[in-house]
Amino acid sequence: MLVFRCDDLGDAYQAVLREVEESGDEVRPRGMEVREVRPLVIELTDPSRSMVRRPGVNRALIWLEIAFILAGEYDHALLARIAPSAAELMTPHGAYGPRAARQLEAVVDELTDDPDSRRAVVLISRETDLEAARSVEREQPCTLSWQFLLRGGRLEMVASMRSWDLVWGLSGDVPCFTVVQRALAACLGAEAGTYYHVAGSGHVYARHYGLWRDVRPGAGDAVPLPVPDLGGLATPRERWAAVVASAREALRALSAGDPSRAPEEWAAAARAWGRRTGA
Repeated sequence: MLVFRCDDLGDAYQAVLREVEESGDEVRPRGMEVREVRPLVIELTDPSRSMVRRPGVNRALIWLEIAFILAGEYDHALLARIAPSAAELMTPHGAYGPRAARQLEAVVDELTDDPDSRRAVVLISRETDLEAARSVEREQPCTLSWQFLLRGGRLEMVASMRSWDLVWGLSGDVPCFTVVQRALAACLGAEAGTYYHVAGSGHVYARHYGLWRDVRPGAGDAVPLPVPDLGGLATPRERWAAVVASAREALRALSAGDPSRAPEEWAAAARAWGRRTGA
């Protein structure tokens, strides 16, 4: 078991990669060599500080995945425009947005009715995923669940994963998941608390051995929260509906080829999308 505690993921990332590569066990799932730690736990006290500083991070893809999750949607053609290599690996079957959409609404209602609830869980994994992966070669989502706990006026999040690629996976997953946490906190009138990420297998693929040397040490960027003004909305459910509508509007603008028309709160995303698409 390996546990990392940090205020800023960018600050700790180089150490995470190096420790897993140097001390992890060598295993070969489906014939692919990895160095693996079981389990790997990351405790991030400031969920806004969730970006890492490694070569090749695709911020446009990160913002697209955030929009998909908040909107509860998935558009494969749009993904292929922004990140063709990612589109080769993903299908509507495994997309998180449609899997999570109704459950996130239920989380808002649950924590509104019972702030001390332990039931505010979003299940990403389905009981048929392994069978589908084995029989029809569909991808099996790496994420199992998200749990949200409202404690002391702060919304904590526990993300549970069966498998976590610490290069391509970590650099996108943590910003995406913590934005969901922070958006829910805003809708509930709470602060964002500690983010916990628990992976049954945290690993580095052989093709990425030594990459830790290219990671720039030091703090990463704070991730802007793409949430509209919620001040005039009375209930957490109304606020969440506004967050969803804003994300959907951002996706419509991007799909139309003009990311600059996205809502103002998506300005950082629009800049990244524009650079990626040449818009």
